[in-house]
Order: sequence, then C-alpha cells, then structure tokens
Amino acid sequence: MSSLYNSRNPAGVAVGQLGLLTTVLASGVMDCHTRGIAAMQAARQAREEHDTHAALHHLHRANEELGILAQRALEEVARLTRANADLQAEVRVRQEHINTLRVQRTAANAA
Repeated sequence: MSSLYNSRNPAGVAVGQLGLLTTVLASGVMDCHTRGIAAMQAARQAREEHDTHAALHHLHRANEELGILAQRALEEVARLTRANADLQAEVRVRQEHINTLRVQRTAANAA
C-alpha cells in the first residue's frame, strides 16, 4: 500500500485507509456489542437461576410448614374424635339413667 504522502492519488489512498480504519473500528464495536449482549444474557440467566433457587427454597419451607400444620390438624382431629367418643358414651349413660327414671315413674304411677 502506498503512503498518503508519496501517492499520485492521495485522496484515494486516504479513502482506502479511512475505509480500512472504519472497518476495523466497526468490527471492534460489533465485537464489544456482541460481548455486551452475551454478558447481559448471562447476567439475566444468573438472576433467573437465583430467583428460581430462591422460589424453590421458599416452596420447600412452605411445604415443611404445611406438613407441620397437617400433623397438628391430624392430632387435633384425633383429640376431637376421642372427645366425641367420650361425649357419646356420657350421652348413652345419661339416656340409660333417663330411661330408668321413666320406667320407675311409670311403675310408680301404675301402682
């Protein structure tokens, strides 16, 4: 390539050199742009992975809490079932007592 200073066509040489410089600069800019886009995508993916991990952690904790609540609910149901059985037994005893009193009253009224 001839120099701008010793060429017969210095404008043509200047255009060629500027075109070459522009091509190199544009290539560098495009490379930086591509790397910037890749870095942004990597950062977005890292954020999404972090958010997913955090959401899974929260779901795991919520699942544990629901398990504890379910266990407590089962214990309460068992307690209430026992209390219900006790109350039903008490009702049967009282009903038997009422029936006995009715029989005695009927017998007393008949006599």
